[in-house]
Amino acid sequence: HSNASRAAFDALPADALVVQGGYDKPTTYVVDAAGAKAPRDLGIRHLDALRGEGERYPRLDAVGTACLLVRRWVLEGFDAFPDELVDHLLESEGFGALARTRGFSVVADLGVEVVHA
Repeated sequence: HSNASRAAFDALPADALVVQGGYDKPTTYVVDAAGAKAPRDLGIRHLDALRGEGERYPRLDAVGTACLLVRRWVLEGFDAFPDELVDHLLESEGFGALARTRGFSVVADLGVEVVHA
């Protein structure tokens, strides 16, 4: 997180879920406890924005599951992708957040492009 996006996340209600999606124009939504979904700018930078910064392996706060490379011994410490909120994230995104809390580095390899066929 940038300082601004960390502050935006910290200001969310404890039960708010952050959902990200979109290919041409990534969009962030916040889902409240009642299930209402609203677009919200939380200052999140997506991989496309990181590509122009010149760093090959930037650290990430969350990951999606389009393509993950995870060492087996890292996965042995996890029962599954989290089904409870971890820093307002679930499942694959929550996995990255949970891995960070357990001391693992979560990075992107910007030299690899993954596309949906």
